[in-house]
Amino acid sequence: MNPLTEIRLILFRELRRQFRSTKGLVLVILSVLVATLISLALAYGEKKQREMMPVELTPEQRQAMLAEFLEKTGKDAATAKYLSLIPQTVLSMWKVATFTTPWLVLLLGYDSLASDVQYRTIRFWTVRTRRSSYFLGKWLGLFSTVAALHLAISSIVWVVSAVMGTDNIGSILRWGVQLWILSLPITAAWTGLASGIGSFFRTPMVALLTIFGTYIVVGILAIIGAVKDIEFLTFFWPNSLDDKFLLADAKHVGVGLLACALYAALPLVTGAFALSKRDV
Repeated sequence: MNPLTEIRLILFRELRRQFRSTKGLVLVILSVLVATLISLALAYGEKKQREMMPVELTPEQRQAMLAEFLEKTGKDAATAKYLSLIPQTVLSMWKVATFTTPWLVLLLGYDSLASDVQYRTIRFWTVRTRRSSYFLGKWLGLFSTVAALHLAISSIVWVVSAVMGTDNIGSILRWGVQLWILSLPITAAWTGLASGIGSFFRTPMVALLTIFGTYIVVGILAIIGAVKDIEFLTFFWPNSLDDKFLLADAKHVGVGLLACALYAALPLVTGAFALSKRDV
């Protein structure tokens, strides 16, 4: 088989494994319930805020007021205008979904490779596929699972916002899909980190604790970077890059994409190399 076929086989196996497992089903149900609750709260808050306005504002007037407010908080004029076009319930839910990404990755991916190594089931696959294909298929399966959950979480607020009439359905769908696509590089970064770390361990619990410990370390580095105004250090926490994707400047978006690509690629290359040298 060629490498692409091998990766595809591992990918589909991982998707079945994730969505058929008790852990995966519980996470899906909990994610949907929590997302529904948050969506209703956001849509209700948006609707009540508009009802408290002394007069009914047109969409253009609301956007102008929001852009003016964002400029006062330190956004440049172009970015403020860009953000004012996004339905606020959709943007808020995107922020929430992005925040949950590293924790979904941790819960779904800590045992992705370690359990196969621990129970020696990896042998059934590495005699049929290249180890690099096996590793990339595992990562792609985790990435696709988290991305699908993110889409499900985000789509709930799209439906709720449309039903409650907080924004135009066309605007909701257009911006919702666009923001979901912008979340994919961040998802790739987190899944790359977890897959790379997990490839070094035979025991799932050790992998879980090590990935969580790495989260703490990169979180501390990002906080130091934010406090000391050292932008490079903030990149260690991929979620800090979401603001760059929301800037009306292609240069900043490019920097965010490059940072996410490096964040995902380095652990993946290291993990694939480690697996290729491991006795399984």
